[in-house]
Amino acid sequence: MNFQVELTERAQRDIDEAFAWLVSRSPAAAAQWHEELLATIGRLEMLPERCRIAAQESAAYRREVRQLLCGVYRVLFTIEGRTVYVLAVRHGRRRYLTAEDLG
Repeated sequence: MNFQVELTERAQRDIDEAFAWLVSRSPAAAAQWHEELLATIGRLEMLPERCRIAAQESAAYRREVRQLLCGVYRVLFTIEGRTVYVLAVRHGRRRYLTAEDLG
């Protein structure tokens, strides 16, 4: 069974900001990263439970937050029923998200 994948406003903002930063350095690399990221997020339609739990964010958010890696970026998401909600897309070197960050 497939899951529906939805980006939160925060996740879309994270993607847009990372893309803009990458474009300023290398437009070709930015386009490739964006395409790869969207394909990675799209794979959450099948078996999102296979992804490991993001322990720090799960503890802060007080619900299960999982992560899927795309290069050095972490795609943080929750699963509710048959819907995957992408909460954030973060560079791996950035600090862990808090409950306030996740809303």
